[in-house]
Amino acid sequence: MDRISDLPDPIAHHIMSFLTTLDITKLSILSKRFFFLWRSFPVIDFDESTFAQGTSLASITNCFLDHIHNSVRLRRIDTVLSEFRVKANLKRISVDRRFDSAISFALENGVKKMDLNLGLAKYQLPVSFASKSINVLRLRGLKFDLCDLILACPSLGTLSLSSCEFLRDVNFSSQTLTKIKFSWCVVKFIKIKALNLHYFSFDAGKDHPPPRCQINLLQCENIRHLWLHNLVNGNDWIEEHANSLGKLETFILHGCQDIQHIRVCNEKLERVDLSNCPALVSVEVIAPSLKYFGYRGTDRNRVCNISFVASSRVIELTIEDTGITDRWVEAQLAKFRCLESLRLVACNSLKKVKVVHEKLQELELYNCLRLIEAEINTPQLLCFEYCGGIIEFCTVVTRSLCTATLVMKPWVTYNNESFYGLRKLLSFFGHCQSLKVSCSWQKFAYNEMIGEEEDKNPFCCRSKPIKCWRHNLTRVEIQSSDDLSPNNGVELQKYFRTNAMMLDSFCFNEG
Repeated sequence: MDRISDLPDPIAHHIMSFLTTLDITKLSILSKRFFFLWRSFPVIDFDESTFAQGTSLASITNCFLDHIHNSVRLRRIDTVLSEFRVKANLKRISVDRRFDSAISFALENGVKKMDLNLGLAKYQLPVSFASKSINVLRLRGLKFDLCDLILACPSLGTLSLSSCEFLRDVNFSSQTLTKIKFSWCVVKFIKIKALNLHYFSFDAGKDHPPPRCQINLLQCENIRHLWLHNLVNGNDWIEEHANSLGKLETFILHGCQDIQHIRVCNEKLERVDLSNCPALVSVEVIAPSLKYFGYRGTDRNRVCNISFVASSRVIELTIEDTGITDRWVEAQLAKFRCLESLRLVACNSLKKVKVVHEKLQELELYNCLRLIEAEINTPQLLCFEYCGGIIEFCTVVTRSLCTATLVMKPWVTYNNESFYGLRKLLSFFGHCQSLKVSCSWQKFAYNEMIGEEEDKNPFCCRSKPIKCWRHNLTRVEIQSSDDLSPNNGVELQKYFRTNAMMLDSFCFNEG
């Protein structure tokens, strides 16, 4: 018995919203009632990737446009649309009356969200494009006048533009716009006056060198999130906007080629993320509300002078690929009393790092190639990750609930001395709740131990707080990798059976 047909339209439409467009179309042919529900369904979605009629790309596109036109003609004219989505590759088409009529239909029926993803096309948006109801608009691969579009859509709140081309410079005002995003658009000048704008994102694309675009957002006083990628505007622009936008909370700068010095002074700023800016040599952050700071360089040996003023509330600090020193790390830890997470990745100037902090909960030391010694005194630490070679741990103080992950790099020599070093390293993590060790062994060799004190005394570790593996290890399970040959697996088994006196089982699982 069909129970859906008896449901009110809003409930039936809600159930249909969990189905794919193809399933909804199939449903429409089952009965007149289902056909009526399809006609009045407030979401229209067309995806060319699910439409495979035709042998050539041009044939598929032509059939797909016919499908859009015919489907729209069957729809109820008085239906208020919530969404209208089209995903297609119209690269070789600039104008088509079938597609234009579908857009007009959506606008006439009060669509609130529209998403036109036309790939890398330069399709001409209809000049008559206007709507008082549309609130969210996402366009990709279209050509139009953005200033006229803003005027024609007085209720527009969210605007996302990708791979679009504008007929003239972008200079507009808006009372309703709260979020705008430019990605890979052909534009040389942007000036916006929007008092309610909270989010602005600009991505110039991957061209090298990137095209220059002059951007003026100084009249967007309420911007809280500013995200810039591959922008070419210079140091003065960055400093002017980051310091003048008084309500800015998030400042993200990625891949900006011409910026050498950054000085950010903002009372409201909570997050600063700087990455892949190859010319950057100094960063100064004056932000009392700062909580998150991330820096990702392009050269792990290059020194970038990073300083903080009046930023004692930082809870998360990430530094990657730059030449910070041991002394710099100690100075920041002393300054950031609220720090909870610290990530140091590919910082090759670190040699003897000292991490002493009362509130730190997460610590990661990853691929710091010159690191030889570490002191960790963090009584609240819950998660520790280390990737690198065997180093000397002077102290490891963490919570007993701490989970530790050690990713060991291949060793220069594979012998007893190497394993003594690994054993000593592991001994510092015996108090942890969980310990995961990952090793990449390309070969393995060992010399038999003769006449050692531990061999003579099977109870050598009975009185020690940390028991030795030779007298306590009962089971070994090894998961092989591509680097570990079967012959090396035999050598490993021989090593453990010879030296682990309490070993009951040895399991070697191949790839």
